[in-house]
Amino acid sequence: MIQTDKIYQILKILADNMNFERFDIDKISPQKLKITKSMWDQLIVMLNESGYIKGVVITEFIDGSTDINIDKIKQNDNRKRGKAKWKAWQNST
Repeated sequence: MIQTDKIYQILKILADNMNFERFDIDKISPQKLKITKSMWDQLIVMLNESGYIKGVVITEFIDGSTDINIDKIKQNDNRKRGKAKWKAWQNST
């Protein structure tokens, strides 16, 4: 099940912090959002692939594990493109 409330929460926190030069990534940590690390990983990947966020580095390893680096995460200013990708993603699931 897609956790739209958590998606909105991540995007709102990012939008609220756009005026600051540095973003405290702990504000959107799995612990702060009260979700599992696995769910958090999936949401960050989905938001990145949908074009809602940028600055995420996703590394997939041979053993199947994934590392997600959000040190330079930002909300994507091009929301029109992101919305189209989001709707396409929703329709594909």
